[in-house]
Amino acid sequence: MTQWTYEGDTGPDRWGTLDPSWALADVGYRQSPVELGQAVEAAVPSLRYLYGPAEARVDVDRYGIRLRPTVPASIEIDGEGVDVLEIHAHTPAEHAVDGRLAPAEVHIVHQDANDGLAVLGVFVEAGEENPIIDLFGLDAPEGATLTVDPRHLLPEGGSAIYHYEGSLTTPPCTEGVRWFVLAAPTHASDAQLASMRERQGRTNRPLQDLHGRQIGRG
Repeated sequence: MTQWTYEGDTGPDRWGTLDPSWALADVGYRQSPVELGQAVEAAVPSLRYLYGPAEARVDVDRYGIRLRPTVPASIEIDGEGVDVLEIHAHTPAEHAVDGRLAPAEVHIVHQDANDGLAVLGVFVEAGEENPIIDLFGLDAPEGATLTVDPRHLLPEGGSAIYHYEGSLTTPPCTEGVRWFVLAAPTHASDAQLASMRERQGRTNRPLQDLHGRQIGRG
């Protein structure tokens, strides 16, 4: 498997040359992450959260922990059900708002019946402790099973949503990903954020050109 990193000769500015199947990282016109501050008020797809406690398998790599639910957890997008494929985190955030990156960003990756991907991004700011954030700072072994409840990532009282068409933010940087980024953050303690940074280091891809795409906020 081709190796990639977040710096040096195998860093983001070289991803598109490391493997022919990753060429979109260099030549794609719908790449992620992006600056969200230029969003326009617009109707965006409706989200209905059907999350709850679920067992999740731990996959460990050099970039941190990936939680893969072993039983379906899902949301509905305009009434269409999509299941959670995995949950992972980036430090600092990948998407920016008016040039600022939050301390962290969690991605809940969903897959529909046609293998299409939809990602819910949640910014993480310093504040009260959050039980799910603890999981990303653990030295959990590969294959371990943990209980995860994505509801702990949702800000209280709801949130406006940024929506746009983009890509995966790691190789192969596949396009055609529906992005939904919550404007309101969830929170984690300073100690939890420090543990995440120590566990996985800097894991954010630089911002990508919009190439004329419009970001809706609704």
